[in-house]
Amino acid sequence: MNETSPRLISLPLELPENIHCPCRFFLCEIAAVENFFSHDVASYLADSEIAVWSNIRDVNYRRAWLAGRFLVKGIYESLRQNASEPVLNAPRLFPSYEIISRNASRRGIRPYLTVDKKPTPTAITITHSESMIGVGIALSETIRLGMDVASLETVSQKIVKTFFQKEERQMVYSFPDEHWAERLWCVKEAAYKALNDGEPFMPSRFNIASRDDRRLEYSYYFENKIQRTILMSRRVGDAVYAIGTNGVEKKVKN
Repeated sequence: MNETSPRLISLPLELPENIHCPCRFFLCEIAAVENFFSHDVASYLADSEIAVWSNIRDVNYRRAWLAGRFLVKGIYESLRQNASEPVLNAPRLFPSYEIISRNASRRGIRPYLTVDKKPTPTAITITHSESMIGVGIALSETIRLGMDVASLETVSQKIVKTFFQKEERQMVYSFPDEHWAERLWCVKEAAYKALNDGEPFMPSRFNIASRDDRRLEYSYYFENKIQRTILMSRRVGDAVYAIGTNGVEKKVKN
């Protein structure tokens, strides 16, 4: 194992005033994470996670899946120890940490963390692009987190015309150097992760409500209900990301 920790980019996030819990988001190159940990995945994964990882056939997804779990466990350990950076040098603990992302019927669910098979009060979000891994974790089971990351120039004009609202298209066309196509797509994905209750992702149901230099307010219409969430989107190198929370404390159903 390389003892030099991967360079992690800590991402700022303003939590709503009614939410008070430790919460951290990080971005990192997938390759940098791989260079840090050894190739013995049993050192970092629970038995059930090893079974899932070994059945992943897509090489890129396999790399991102492992890096995401490794970072979530390190971030959780840092929150437990009140450390400012993820604790990545405690692999002896990691096999007892298990990230659950599917239910008994093998359907995808909002991921959560168990320690020695016991659920922890955590909210988790994991995302990746071709080269970047992004993770967020909060020590609370009553809020929802959303995060997405995308490489530049990956959202086509066809996607913009099909899934973006009028005001969103105007932003894309009016500010071509600000990469709003990718930024808004990330925002839609992050908002969906923070707000959905198991329904399919429908990008056109997410509408931008306001814009300033710091944050975006998004409304989501589903089954005659309108939910709102505050998100932020920024560029980091050759990628853009969006992060946010659901904005209200709400018991999450797993």
